[in-house]
Amino acid sequence: ESAKSSAAGDEVLLFTTDWCPHCRTARKWLKSNGVSFEQHDVEKDANARAILEKLGREQGIPSHMLTSVPIIAVKGKLILGFNEAEVERLLNQ
Repeated sequence: ESAKSSAAGDEVLLFTTDWCPHCRTARKWLKSNGVSFEQHDVEKDANARAILEKLGREQGIPSHMLTSVPIIAVKGKLILGFNEAEVERLLNQ
């Protein structure tokens, strides 16, 4: 089953910065797999940082672990870094 079939717009959040090469890779992968997502730049958008901190607290992830991007939230579950297999696994749950 492809990632496309189960992804809804509000299910995937991509936390990025402008300069991050891994963020570009993650964004490109999501687009090429037909996964709709909302992108949030944690350097330019204070609200993005707040959302990320809240999700981290809910999952017991210390804030110092939320400083490196990309971070992808799939159905509310945070993935630190870009992990294709983990994104697909969560999308298909």
